[in-house]
Amino acid sequence: MMQSTELAIIGGGPAGLSAAAEAARAGVSSIVIDENTLLGGQIFRQPPVEFSVTNCKRMGKQYVDGRRLMEELTEFEERISIWTRSLVWGYFDDRELAVMRNGHLELLKADQIVIATGAYDRPIPFPGWTLPGVFTAGCAQAMLKSQAVLTGTRFLLAGSGPLQLAVAHQLLEGGAKLVAVVEAASMIGLTGRLPTLLKQPDLLWDGFRYLATLKLHRVPFMQSHIILRASGSEEVEEAVIAAADENWEPIPDTEQTFDVDAICLGYGLIPNTDLTRLCGCAHDYDLKLGGWVPRRDEHMETTVPGIFVAGDACGIGGARVALEQGKLAGIYAACNLSHLDKGTADKLVRPIRRKLNKLQSFQSVIADLFSVRLGLHSLPERDTLICRCEEICLDDIRKAIASGALHPDDIKRRTRAGMGYCQGRICGPTILGIAERQLSLRPGDIGPGRARSPIRPVPMSILFE
Repeated sequence: MMQSTELAIIGGGPAGLSAAAEAARAGVSSIVIDENTLLGGQIFRQPPVEFSVTNCKRMGKQYVDGRRLMEELTEFEERISIWTRSLVWGYFDDRELAVMRNGHLELLKADQIVIATGAYDRPIPFPGWTLPGVFTAGCAQAMLKSQAVLTGTRFLLAGSGPLQLAVAHQLLEGGAKLVAVVEAASMIGLTGRLPTLLKQPDLLWDGFRYLATLKLHRVPFMQSHIILRASGSEEVEEAVIAAADENWEPIPDTEQTFDVDAICLGYGLIPNTDLTRLCGCAHDYDLKLGGWVPRRDEHMETTVPGIFVAGDACGIGGARVALEQGKLAGIYAACNLSHLDKGTADKLVRPIRRKLNKLQSFQSVIADLFSVRLGLHSLPERDTLICRCEEICLDDIRKAIASGALHPDDIKRRTRAGMGYCQGRICGPTILGIAERQLSLRPGDIGPGRARSPIRPVPMSILFE
C-alpha cells in the first residue's frame, strides 16, 4: 500500500531533526525516518527509555542539545510523524521510497525529500584489525552513550582529528585506562591558524579541555604516529605503533608496543552517500569533506529536483554545521512546497548563512590539518583482509587491479569484494585508496561504486509483500 507525505526526511540526527522543525514551522507535514529505536543519530544519541537520567548535565552538552531539539519537535507533533526502526532500502522514480518498517514493506511517495543519513567511521585495515577488541571510535562512543558500557579496560586510541580527542575524554570520564592517544597528524600548523579558529572560541576551548584531560590523567598524546598492527591469540593483546611522515607512511625503526585489551580507531568519517547515489544525484570528490559527496546548491538541493541533502551526508562538518544545513534544507523544501515564498525564505536563512560561514571556516582549518593521507593504505600486508564479509585479502585486490580492473565495480565482479552484508561500505573506500595508490593516481581519480536497490540487506520476504 502506498502512503504519501509532503516531505520525507531520512535520518533522525541533528540535520534531519532541524530540517523537520523548520519545515513544520512553515506549515509542512513530514515523516522522519530513522533505523534506530530512538532519534538523535550518533551525536545526539540517547540512552534507552529504560535508563533513568537524573543529571542531564553529567550526560554532556551533546545530550542536552539533543534533548532540547527533540523537545522542540513536540511543538509540531501534529505535523511531524516519526518512523523509527525503519530502513530506507530503495528509491524509485518520482521520489518514491521503499522502506522496511518494523519488518514490513512500506512504500512512501514524497513531494520533497531531505537526505540526512550522516557518516560512518573510516575503516583502516592493518594486520590484526579483525581481532576482537579492535573497534572504531564511533562504536566505542555509541556503546558508552547508549548503554554506559566500556568496550575494554586498557585502551589505545589511534587516528586523527578532534573526534578521537572527544572520545578519549568520554572514555576517561567513563573510567577507562588509556595507554596512549596516537595522532597521525602534526599540530605544528595549528598556531598559524589561530585567528580563524578563534572565531569559534567554544569549539577551540573544547579541544584544549580534551587535551587538558589527557594531561591530567597522564595519557601520552603522540603526534605524527600511526598504528602498524595488532596482535593476540584470541583477542587483541598488543598494539604496535610507529612514527609517520607527512603522508602518514610509517617510518622504519620507530616501533613501540603497548599492552592493551582494546583499540579504538578514529581516522575520520566517510559521508554516507548510498542513498544519494541511488537517487542519481551527481557527486564530486572533496578530500576535506571526507571523499565523494553529493553536489548541492546554496539551498542544499541536489542535482535531482526536490531532493535535498544536509549534514555529514554531504560532507563532514560536525553537529553544528549539520544543524544549520538542516535548517536550510527544511526552509527551502517548504519553499518548493509553496508554504513559503522565495523572499521570505531568503530572509529567514540570512542569520543561518552567517553562522554557517563561520563554522565552515573553522572546519576547513581542521580538515587541512587532519584529512586522511594515502600512507594509510600502506599498512595492510598481502594476506590482510580488506573485505571482511567475503574474506578478500589485499593480494586478491592487487591482482584484480593488475589484470585490468580499474573501477570498484570491476574489482567487485572479479573478487566479490563489496558483495557482502555491508554492501561495500567498509571495504569500498579502502579499495579506492589501494587502486589509486597502485596506479599512481590522485584521490578522486576513480569514482565510487554504483549503488543499487536494496542498498541495505533486507529479508527476501520484504520483496514479495
